[in-house]
Amino acid sequence: MAKVPFEVLLAQLPDNLKESLVVKTINGTEVAVQNIIWVDENYLLIRGRVAGTADQGLAYFIPIDRIEYLCVQKPTKDDEMAKVMEKILGPKRETAKTPGKESGPSNLSRVLGEEMREKLKALGLSRPSSSAQEKT
Repeated sequence: MAKVPFEVLLAQLPDNLKESLVVKTINGTEVAVQNIIWVDENYLLIRGRVAGTADQGLAYFIPIDRIEYLCVQKPTKDDEMAKVMEKILGPKRETAKTPGKESGPSNLSRVLGEEMREKLKALGLSRPSSSAQEKT
């Protein structure tokens, strides 16, 4: 998936999502956005308020490289957000599945479990397997 800079993401977000954004900076400050005034590759100029305060309508110049993440502060449907991301990033690419292999955490857990059992066995710390316990 292509990396999209925040300034591109902000410029292409629909207006209904821009009105409910919270911008979190890398120093932990959260700013609730009322209006995005300016976006370029260096700065985001917004009108808003710092989270936890009542000081609304202040202007904030936020360096783009200091943004940690953006949060939409209103309930949104998954398909609505997927359409937004497809508009910005293009169609979602499916991950290739290996034929004959199950996917998901259960397969990963099984593989990691086998590796850990082998390492513990090599160290002389292994527990008897459940099949060995059933035989006794």
